[in-house]
Amino acid sequence: MSDLSSLSGKTTRFAPSITGYLHLGHLYHLLILEKLYRDTGVKVLVRLEDHDTLRSRKDYEMVILDLLDWFGFEFFKDSPEPIKQSDRNDIYEEALAKISTSSVFKCTCTRSRLKNLSQNKWYEYHYDGNCLENPPVNPKEFGWRVLFDNRLMEASEFTSDKIIQNPFQQIHSSILKNHIGQWSYQFAVVVDDIAQGVDLVVRGKDVIHTTGRYLQIANLLGVDFNPVFLHHPLVYDQNNQKLSKRFESDAIHNWRLQGQTQEQIIGKLMKSLNSTFKDESINVKEFIASISL
Repeated sequence: MSDLSSLSGKTTRFAPSITGYLHLGHLYHLLILEKLYRDTGVKVLVRLEDHDTLRSRKDYEMVILDLLDWFGFEFFKDSPEPIKQSDRNDIYEEALAKISTSSVFKCTCTRSRLKNLSQNKWYEYHYDGNCLENPPVNPKEFGWRVLFDNRLMEASEFTSDKIIQNPFQQIHSSILKNHIGQWSYQFAVVVDDIAQGVDLVVRGKDVIHTTGRYLQIANLLGVDFNPVFLHHPLVYDQNNQKLSKRFESDAIHNWRLQGQTQEQIIGKLMKSLNSTFKDESINVKEFIASISL
C-alpha cells in the first residue's frame, strides 16, 4: 500500500458528465475522494462536464449535486462553486490557438468511418492520417485534430509503477473539437485541470490507456504539467460488466426515491466489491476506513 501522506496538500476534482444519473461506480469514486479529503486534506473541486451539449441535461446536474449533499460528503461542503464546461468556450478557443499550427489539422472524417478503424474494446482507433495526407479544401463542416509527437510520455502513478505510453503509436492523433463545435473530453479536461491547479488525477483504471495523451496535450499547450495519477478499480454488475449510465435501473437516484438510505446504498456497493460482506448497510466513515489504495 502506498503512503497516502504523500498526497497531502494536492488538489483533485470530481468531474461527472451530466449525461445521466450516478451509479455505484461513481459512488465508489466519491468515497475514495472523501477518504483522501478526510485522511490527507486533499482539496476536491467539483466540475460539471457538459461538453456533450446534445446529451447533457439540467435535471441530471441538479440530481448529481443534490446527491453529493445528501450523502454528506465533507469535501463537497468545502468545495468552491462548481464550474461548467459550457461556460468556458472562450477559454478552450484560446487554448486551441496556443497549439502550433503544424500540430493541428482539419478533419472531415465521419463517425462511421472512424468507427470502422476501431481496434480494441474501448472502440478506440489508430487514425490513418486521411485528412492530414489529403487536407479537405474549404469544407463546410470539420473538426480539429491534434497530431501527437512520436515520443514516450511518462506519468507518475500513485498505486503502481510509472505509466509509459506513446500516444502517436496508440492512436496517431485526437479530436479536439468536432464538426458541430463540441469540445472533446480529452482536450477540455486537460485545459480545465491546468487552469484549476489540479495536481492529482483520480479516475478509474478503464481510462489508464489515455494517460500519455493527457500529458502530451498539456505539453502541446506549452505547459510543463505532470500531476500524480491514481487509477482505482472499477465496479462491475452481476454479469461482470462495467456499470453504465445507460441503465438507469442501477441509478442511485432511483434507489433514493424508493426510500433506501445512504447506508443501504453504500451497503450495495460494499457487496459488489466484497462478496463476503453480509450486512445490509454501512456508513461513509466505516466504508472509507475499509478502502486500501
